[in-house]
Amino acid sequence: MKLSSRRNKYGKKKGLIIFVIFALFLSILAVILYSTYWIKKPLFISPIGSNSQNLTKKLEKLLLDSGIEFSSIASQFNSSYMVRLKEDGEAILSLHKDFKKQIASLQAVLKQLTIEGKRVIRIDFRFDKPVVTFYE
Repeated sequence: MKLSSRRNKYGKKKGLIIFVIFALFLSILAVILYSTYWIKKPLFISPIGSNSQNLTKKLEKLLLDSGIEFSSIASQFNSSYMVRLKEDGEAILSLHKDFKKQIASLQAVLKQLTIEGKRVIRIDFRFDKPVVTFYE
């Protein structure tokens, strides 16, 4: 009798361990399924990536900090941003260059053109040196 009660005792422990492992496996599986299928996903995906929105906010802040007045900022398809200036001009800034340096150059060019009395049409920073187009 003692032998059968020992087997019964070890059998119960073995069964309990198997049950705990199985329950743990089911709970992990439930978490994985819940996270992949049942979590609500947004109905609409923004066509403008969040990275682009962050860059636009950064550019806007840099322009405001430098005192350059602008009316709008638009992302362009060719890795650049178009900044519409208050005075009917526009500046094209490259994503491949440092925004701070481009804005400092923009500020200097605008100041120089204001001193000379010239109105700017476009300042393009996508090239090695800025390309300035102005009214004659």
